[in-house]
Amino acid sequence: APKNEEATEKTYKIYATSTGSHTKFYEKSVEIKQNASENTKSTIEKINVLTPILKNAEKLKANIIGENVNPDNLTVSFYRFESGKFVKDTSIRPTFENSGNFVQIVADSIALIKGNEEDVYKILVRDNTDISKSYEAYFRVKYTEDKAVYTQIMPSYVHAAKDGKIIEVGFDEEIEEVFEASLKAGISIDKNADGNYEKLKDKDTIELSDKKFIVTLEKPLEVKGLGTKKAKIKINQGVFRSKGTENLNSDVDYFINIGKPIVRQATIEGNDVITNKNRKVTIKVNGLNLSENAKVKAVMQTKLATEDTAVARKGKQPEVQGTISGTDNEQTITFELPENKTDRTVSYEILYKPEMNGKFEKLPGNNPKSRANATVVSLLADGVDENAATLAFMKIQTYGATSTEAGKIPDITYGVTPTIQESKKTFTHVYGTNLEAKKTRVRIFDERGVEWYIVNQPSLGAAAFKMVVPALIGIDGEGNYQTMEIIGAGNLIGDHTFTYKVAVDSKNYDDNVTVSVTIPASGKTDSGKFDLEKQETTLKLNYVDEDGKQIKESTTKKSYSFFEECAAGIYPDLIEHYQPIKIVRKSDGKEIKLPGGVDYTDYRNLQTLLGVDPIGDNPEYTIVYNKTK
Repeated sequence: APKNEEATEKTYKIYATSTGSHTKFYEKSVEIKQNASENTKSTIEKINVLTPILKNAEKLKANIIGENVNPDNLTVSFYRFESGKFVKDTSIRPTFENSGNFVQIVADSIALIKGNEEDVYKILVRDNTDISKSYEAYFRVKYTEDKAVYTQIMPSYVHAAKDGKIIEVGFDEEIEEVFEASLKAGISIDKNADGNYEKLKDKDTIELSDKKFIVTLEKPLEVKGLGTKKAKIKINQGVFRSKGTENLNSDVDYFINIGKPIVRQATIEGNDVITNKNRKVTIKVNGLNLSENAKVKAVMQTKLATEDTAVARKGKQPEVQGTISGTDNEQTITFELPENKTDRTVSYEILYKPEMNGKFEKLPGNNPKSRANATVVSLLADGVDENAATLAFMKIQTYGATSTEAGKIPDITYGVTPTIQESKKTFTHVYGTNLEAKKTRVRIFDERGVEWYIVNQPSLGAAAFKMVVPALIGIDGEGNYQTMEIIGAGNLIGDHTFTYKVAVDSKNYDDNVTVSVTIPASGKTDSGKFDLEKQETTLKLNYVDEDGKQIKESTTKKSYSFFEECAAGIYPDLIEHYQPIKIVRKSDGKEIKLPGGVDYTDYRNLQTLLGVDPIGDNPEYTIVYNKTK
């Protein structure tokens, strides 16, 4: 037998014949085994998960990429992400299989934890011959059939401060983490340009904002020792993605350029809500290596111009150029905004170009942990209270789809969700004044005039709109700018268009500033899907006291029989001198108790109490109150 140069045992089977044939042999054989080579070094490059999103209870397969991989020398462990950290899961028992040229890790039937919409797992592979080495990869388990793919999402630049402590990584598109702190888990840095990559430490931090993220190192790059050599940053595959999609990053390995401009934050001096009496705006920018060649502009948030006008070119929004003074660590920006002659607030988003050959990007605000970390100035209409919550404009992103015919100007208030992914995620930008996440409310209506009530728990609402991230409310940001992540309803027969209406004061919904999204039919069949035309029904709500006496006129509303009770709008009205104590379902008399001391006009407080039973045809519910005075 030839010499075994590999790190794994080889098996040979010997067959014989006495007929002289070269194709036909006796069925019985002799088997010999050849030991693995003791001198062959095993090297592992990475763990490649073949299916980054597993459907519930699907089999996991992950290839170990490397040379002379010997599974006898490897230990494989699984960890599930819980409450912000990975916890070892001993219930998953992997095996090794050979798959072509690879050793493959296989694990059967990894089940989603009950009540969760998505579980995140880490595979950790240790080399028992070198305890200093370990290799990680990540995957998720979901009920949906989303297909994740690895794609090249390369940085457009990687800059570091002169002292090597702060690194900024920029992209040509918006990105997001796959799970909490996934970027930090997947980044390692070659600080000395010696090929030795170190994972980020506990006290190193990551700040992610739209098209870039910033790494702050406790122990900086060895700037002096590098000389003409360059440090590098490595990002493992599958730890970030194109925003709103399941296009996951492939491996990134990129040189770090030291001494380039890095913007840390910007702060509006004085009031960020201004009036026509004083339209001058001053903004302080803090950063590193800030350049005298930087440029800045304020862009009015409104629909794109459909033709050239005095204030905007075709396909653009009105812009105001600003002036910049200062370099190095601080700059001052000043603007003189045009008079607001309209009857509503006008908002301007500040865009900043850090150097001559750079690109205009959103100027970050001073809240790096917020998704709505942008600098926005709002100019009130005459006669409006400076402390009032007002709505100026909204625009929507639907990721990977276009809502515009070729050659036409896009309508940034309308989008179409992609048909290639299960999740119907949308991202809405809200501009105005004195916005508060806890006060902003959203209502969603379809083209038939039926309201779709939002749920905030990922495990609720089989056919519902969801607002989960961040903080189970889906709204982020305060002041002049907010973002809303809304996941649209799936499993519907036919294409349907939905309109989002917002009340920035929790009460008064604005019919004049809205956004809309079309969710196309997905899948090849209508099996298991909901039919809006055939399943429309009427929901009736009664309001009585404990003696059954009517205290408010009954209401009816258009609804759908497949709506779950948590997503059908079965909520108590606010009635003076009364408080709700229970909801009674007419069809079977079931009572749903309502604990005291809870604001039930906030529908989010009702969802888990109501549950997931469909309301059925012509449903009727009675809300029972007791008298407080």
